[in-house]
Amino acid sequence: MTTAASASLMSFARGSGRGGAVHLDPVTLALALGIVLLGLVMVTSASVSIASQESGQPFYYLERQLLLTLIGAGCAALLFSVPTELIERAAVPLLAIGVGLLVIVLVPGLGHAVNGSRRWLRLAGGNFQVSELARVLVLIYIASYAVRRETQLRESLAGLVKPLGLLFAVRRPCCSPPGLDFSSWPARGCAM
Repeated sequence: MTTAASASLMSFARGSGRGGAVHLDPVTLALALGIVLLGLVMVTSASVSIASQESGQPFYYLERQLLLTLIGAGCAALLFSVPTELIERAAVPLLAIGVGLLVIVLVPGLGHAVNGSRRWLRLAGGNFQVSELARVLVLIYIASYAVRRETQLRESLAGLVKPLGLLFAVRRPCCSPPGLDFSSWPARGCAM
C-alpha cells in the first residue's frame, strides 16, 4: 500500500473522511450483542439457585447484570460520540489516571481486597475493579502511541520496546491473580 493510500485510509478511520454520517459495522455489532447475550445466559444459569436461596428472587443477578449492561451500553454510546482526535489528545492524562487508580487501591483504607486481591474501590455502595478501567486506559494510550509513532514502530525495535515496557509495568496489578509468581508468567502469558 502506498503512503498516500495509507494516509487516506487513516484519515477515513479517524473520522475526518466520513462526513457526518455514523457508520456501525453490523458484523461487529452482532458479535458484541452475541457476547453480551451469552454472558447474560451464563450469569442466569449460574446464579438462579443461589439468588433464589439468598434473596427469594431467582432472577436477581440477571436483573442486576441487565442494569449494568444498559449502563455500559449508554457509556459506550456516549464514548462513541467523542471525536477520536479528542481521545488521542487525552491519552496521556488518561494513562496517568489509570496508573493513579492502580496506586490508590494499594493504599490501606481506600483499596478493598476481594479473595486476596487488592484491586477494588468501594463506590456508591458497590465495588469497582480499578484494574479493568486501567486496562482500557492503557490500551487507549498504546493506540495513541501507535498512531503518533507509526514510523518508529515500523522501523526500529526501540519504538516497540517503549509500549511493551508500559505493558510490563502495569501487568502485575492488571493481570496477575494474587500469589502468582513471575516464574509462571512466560508459560501462561498475559492477555491484556
